[in-house]
Order: sequence, then C-alpha cells, then structure tokens
Amino acid sequence: MPVRERMRGYRVAWKLNWRDRGGCCPDALRRKEIQGEGCLARKRVNARKWSFLLPILKYWRSQEGTPTNRELGEGSSVAASRILPVTGEPIHRTIPLLAARLVRNEDRLNAIASLVNNIPNEQVEVMSCEIEQLVMGHLEMGNMIEQLSTQFGEAMEFIGLLCTASTTTRNIMCDIDQALDTTRAQVMSLRRAQQEAQARERDRDQTIETMATTIQKLQRRLDDNQGKP
Repeated sequence: MPVRERMRGYRVAWKLNWRDRGGCCPDALRRKEIQGEGCLARKRVNARKWSFLLPILKYWRSQEGTPTNRELGEGSSVAASRILPVTGEPIHRTIPLLAARLVRNEDRLNAIASLVNNIPNEQVEVMSCEIEQLVMGHLEMGNMIEQLSTQFGEAMEFIGLLCTASTTTRNIMCDIDQALDTTRAQVMSLRRAQQEAQARERDRDQTIETMATTIQKLQRRLDDNQGKP
C-alpha cells in the first residue's frame, strides 16, 4: 500500500475515534511525517459526517462479542503490536474493522433502510400535522394557564382587600358595640335618676298636702277661737 493511502487511512481512523479518546488531533506530528515522506497536501475528512456510525458500531460490538482473528488483522505485518504507530489506537478499532463490520451487518442496514422506505409519506404528514396540532394546543394551554394564573392573582388580591375590609368592619362594629354599651349604661343611670327624682317629687307632694291639711286645721281652730266670747 502506498504511503499516501496508508496515511490517509490513519487520518480517517483518527478523525473517527479522537472524540472517544478525549484528546486532540496531533496535526503537527502527522504534518511532519507527511513532509518527511514527500507527500502533497491531503483532503481533510469531516468526522462529523460519520459520527452517527459510532453508536451503531458500539451496539453491534456489544451484540457480536470478540472480533475474529481476520478482523483483528492476525495475518498482517502489524499484528504483533496490534497498536498503530501514528494514532496509538488498537488495530481492531481501525477502518478495516469498521468496513468488515459494515459488510457483515449489511442485512441489518438493508432492513433499516427498507423499514424507513416503507413508511407512508401520508402517514408521516398526518403524524406531523397531529404533532403540530398538539404543540399548538400545548401553547394555547400554556396561554390559558397564564391567563388563569393572572386572574387567580387578581382574585387573590381582591380577596385580600375583602379580608382587610372585613377586618376594618369588624373593628368598627366592636367600637359601635362599645359605644352602645356605654350609651346603655348611661340610659340606665338616667332612668334610675329619673325614678329617684319622681320618688322625691311624690314625697314632696305628700309633704305639701300634709302641710296644707295642717294649715287648714290650724286656720279653722283660729277661726273657732276668734268666734267665741
């Protein structure tokens, strides 16, 4: 394999796996190696376009178990180390292994593609319309809840004002009750004083009548005494 193609494969493998390692791409190291080999500038590979394959391959690895010796590259010249000198990655995580796994799982990919292709467009449109209606209904429900919360806040403020007015009215009623009690006590005192005054007036009238009777008796006696020789 030419050096240019081998380095290109290393670069693609690194681009696909550098996120899982949590490191950064050693561009300076690869640039020096490429300049040492006398290669021209290579086309960059956008790893984000192929990032969707990583979860699928991880799931397939968990389902398939240990890769075969052929997939591990037991017959190659690099099988002794099983570590790529450029990327430092195990050889079973390189592009040949990914390609072999993709070929072996071609039936699964075809089944997924068939399932996606068999979905009716009308049903998808209907589902999208229903989802849109649900979203709009959710938004309307949110607006209604906001309006209800506003009305509830206003009602609570009005209830607070009513409670304040009720407390004020209760205080006024208590003051009125106290004033009525005071007035009632004063009326009772005036009534007792009136009764006492009426009793004294009756006593005075009786005294006056008694004195008038006594005076009349004395007058008659005087008249009788003057009429005698």
